[in-house]
Amino acid sequence: MQELLRETHPFPPFLPEGMRIFILGSFPPPENRWSMKFFYPNKQNDFWRIMGYIFEGNKDFFLFRDEKNEKRQLKRSQGNHQETFYDLPKIKKFLRKKKIGLSDMGQEVIRRKQNASDAFLQITIPLNLTGILDEIPSCMMVAAAGEKAAEMAGNFLGVVPPEVGKWVDFLFHNRRMMFARLPSSSRAYPLPLEQKAEMYRKIFEQADLMSDER
Repeated sequence: MQELLRETHPFPPFLPEGMRIFILGSFPPPENRWSMKFFYPNKQNDFWRIMGYIFEGNKDFFLFRDEKNEKRQLKRSQGNHQETFYDLPKIKKFLRKKKIGLSDMGQEVIRRKQNASDAFLQITIPLNLTGILDEIPSCMMVAAAGEKAAEMAGNFLGVVPPEVGKWVDFLFHNRRMMFARLPSSSRAYPLPLEQKAEMYRKIFEQADLMSDER
């Protein structure tokens, strides 16, 4: 039987200054599905459409819309056999402004099938979640997207994951925090984008992300 290869996470955690919410997934899809070198790179995943819909009223807000710039970016990426689809500088600027951090609970995994499904993902080295939170006292919420991320984050925090779309209060090293459960942004998760976005919005309101000042 062929030995399954271990994959290490391709991106470091994105931890903006003053981070208020830390959104956690499980692990990126195989590289041949990427449209950028950043979290949620698969253009068939709706995470960035959900964010655009919530904060800008436009699910295409983080996609390239300038034709000349898009062609230049596509030409630049062709040598790596990758399709540029998302406006990554705009995404990072948005995350820094809103103080949203991103990472995945899997830092080393064994992928039993070449897809992005959690069902075939074995996490062999998890994210040091508690270590990161100790270093960032401004963070008031951990939000896990997907069942595997929620279970593993809950184990680190000593908290039972809430139902999808809900959150619970907990005490982390004498610090009051919230643990939220986001619906998966994968299109395999059986909810329309608008319904997922409404769940995200309610959770983001708890983390005080929806004010115009942020």
